[in-house]
Amino acid sequence: MSSLTVWEAFWLGLVQGLTEFLPVSSSGHLVLFQQVFDWHATLTFDVLLHMATLVAIVTFFGKSLFKVSRREWLLVLVGTIPAGVAGVLFKDQIEALFANDVWVGWELVATGVINLVTDRRLNQLAKLQKPTEPKIEHQLSLWDSIWMGVGQAVAIVPGISRSGTTVATGIWRRVDREAAFRFSFLLAIPALAGAGLLQVKDTTAAEWAQLPLIPVVVGCTAALLSGLASLIVFRWVIQKARLEWFGWYCVVVGIVAIWWLR
Repeated sequence: MSSLTVWEAFWLGLVQGLTEFLPVSSSGHLVLFQQVFDWHATLTFDVLLHMATLVAIVTFFGKSLFKVSRREWLLVLVGTIPAGVAGVLFKDQIEALFANDVWVGWELVATGVINLVTDRRLNQLAKLQKPTEPKIEHQLSLWDSIWMGVGQAVAIVPGISRSGTTVATGIWRRVDREAAFRFSFLLAIPALAGAGLLQVKDTTAAEWAQLPLIPVVVGCTAALLSGLASLIVFRWVIQKARLEWFGWYCVVVGIVAIWWLR
């Protein structure tokens, strides 16, 4: 990290913020981005970038977080379990996948397919003459939260989008698109916080002391602001059923990555 410049920290923060919340996989993009440009941040810097995106979620939802019911927080807790279990059971295998750039390319293609299929599903539901009444927040069932949690667990694999998979799962469960968006990012709060705490366990006081102040501030600010922007864009995309844009984008990026890094 000591060799990481302000410019490099800015771009890593920007990529983290934009791709963390858009349905394109932040982990996949960061793996490919660092591979192409040979920019490698330390674990401590990575922790701070994740915390910056967590702050972006809290800022985006603001006071509405205080209006979340106990029942919904309980569903969030239940939905967090699958990712926690998967992270513990398959920690070594998942870490190994981060070193396999071609695998990341294939998973980006999979993320693209998920977006395209979900976009088609949204448009099919919109065209139904007598559509089934979608569920809203207080109607979310235990099974809805579990399945969206499973979607979040699958997204631990680098190249699979957490936001895209959880929202897609909710929509296929006939959860209202706005409610699926909201619940997806409520799920992200404990997920990001937990991932950050686990990463902190693998760092030392000396590593934190060596962090250069200016690159850290620039990188975290870029992650926070771009994270807020991507949340706004993704909400609009969900409202307008335009997931196909990100679907084709991921397919193209994934294929290029497979060809380039094979």
